[in-house]
Amino acid sequence: MVDARRWCLGAAVAAAIASSPAGAVNLLLNPGFDIASGTGPTSYTGTAALGVSAAADWLVWNNTLSTTDTQQLPSTDPSGGGSMLEVSTGGGENGVYQFVAANSVSVVSVDVYLTSGSFELGLGQGGYYLSAAKTSTLDQWVRLTATYARGSAPGAPFPSEIGDEIFLYATNGAGADFFVDNAFAGTPEPSTWAMMLTGFAGLAFAGYRGARARQISA
Repeated sequence: MVDARRWCLGAAVAAAIASSPAGAVNLLLNPGFDIASGTGPTSYTGTAALGVSAAADWLVWNNTLSTTDTQQLPSTDPSGGGSMLEVSTGGGENGVYQFVAANSVSVVSVDVYLTSGSFELGLGQGGYYLSAAKTSTLDQWVRLTATYARGSAPGAPFPSEIGDEIFLYATNGAGADFFVDNAFAGTPEPSTWAMMLTGFAGLAFAGYRGARARQISA
């Protein structure tokens, strides 16, 4: 009986974790890059905001003067959907981004497959980096997550607020080539944290009861 209760509690906790990060609602548009922008493959040369990528709702931004190309392809991400977005750029801090509602994002995540250079996932506020996660792992899918707590970046434009955008950029000065899928931006829900904590407490108690029962029967 204890094992059955332990299994049920474990399943509930796993379900909470397996949904979007910390059970939060995904605020991104086209988070799986499955919807095409209608432009086909794109190629931009210049700096600042350059236009829409091959995936709808994702825009191209170059911080350094270079060419950035995007194209939508069938996804190879085991956790992804029908499509992924390839981004190829010749400069650092170039890639794609998306704004969401102000003061609404404390967690961002994405699956990335890097074939050259290095990559960073950024959580931003009005163009300012609040938090970032980076990888230089090549030729395999990697899940990255970046989080931010209010007040932990005093230099932010609004330090008492959380973020409003997600960046998917090359970090290498020579640029990078990467594929992205399964992106997320949102805020953990307190009810989900409570459910997870209750589940973990239940697992611990079930383990304790099981150990006690074995000691008494011995």
